[in-house]
Amino acid sequence: MLLVFDIGNTTMALGLFKAEKIVGEARFSTSIAADPVQATNEINKFIEKHRTKSKTLSGVAICSVVPSLTETIAEIAQSELKVKAWIFDHTVRLGMKICYDDPSQLGPDRLANAVAAKILYGTPAIVVDLGTASKFEVINGDGDYLGGAIAPGISISAHGLFEKAARLFPVDIEKPDKVIATNTTEAMKSGIFYGAIGQVDYMIEKIMAELGEKDIKVIATGGLADKFASQSIYIQKNDPHLTFQGIRIGFQMSN
Repeated sequence: MLLVFDIGNTTMALGLFKAEKIVGEARFSTSIAADPVQATNEINKFIEKHRTKSKTLSGVAICSVVPSLTETIAEIAQSELKVKAWIFDHTVRLGMKICYDDPSQLGPDRLANAVAAKILYGTPAIVVDLGTASKFEVINGDGDYLGGAIAPGISISAHGLFEKAARLFPVDIEKPDKVIATNTTEAMKSGIFYGAIGQVDYMIEKIMAELGEKDIKVIATGGLADKFASQSIYIQKNDPHLTFQGIRIGFQMSN
C-alpha cells in the first residue's frame, strides 16, 4: 500500500492506495501538520483506520508546496513508519516534456495534476484546480506540459470582498436561485458564484483558442470543484482524486 501526501498552503491531504485504487483519504489543517506531535498522531490514526493488518506500506510519496512541512513529514515517515519518503517534483521521471521556463518554480501539485490528466484521460487536456488558488494546467496532444495560469482562489476573492467592504458580510459560497438578486446576501452569492463560473469558462475558452487543438479534455479537481464543475460549459469531468493519482503515477514511474 502506498501512502500519499498532498501538502498545500491551507490543508494537508492524505491518500492511501491499494494498487491503483484509493482506499482511504483524510484532510486536516496545515497548522496541525506543522506540529510534529499532532501530525504523527493524525497520520497514525489514519493508517490504523484504513489499512488491514496483513498489509504494510510499500512507500510514502510526498507532493508539497510548503518546504518546511515536506521535511517534517519525511522525518515522520522515516521515524514512525520506517519508510523513506519519496518526493514528487519536477526532477522525477514522468514521461512528459515540461515546457516551463524554470521547472523548479513549478508547483509540484500542478505537475501532478498534469501527469494524471495525461495518463488517465488522454491529451490534449486542460486541468482546472479550484482550491486556495484557481489553477489551469495545459497538456498538448503530444503529451507535453505547456504551462498554465494561476488566479486568486474563489474563497480568497470572496473573503477579500467581505474584509474590504465595510457594509458587506460573509455569505456561503453556493449557487443562488437567480442572477438578479433583490437583497445583499443573494447579490453577493450571485456575484461570487456566477463571477467564478464566468472566469473559469473564459479562461478555458482562451486556453482552447491558444492551444488550437481538437477534442480537448477538460478535467476539474480541488476543494471547490464539486460546487462549480457542473455549471461550466466546458468541464467534462470532476475528479477529486486527480492530484493523488498524479503523485501515485509519478511514484510508480520512478520506482
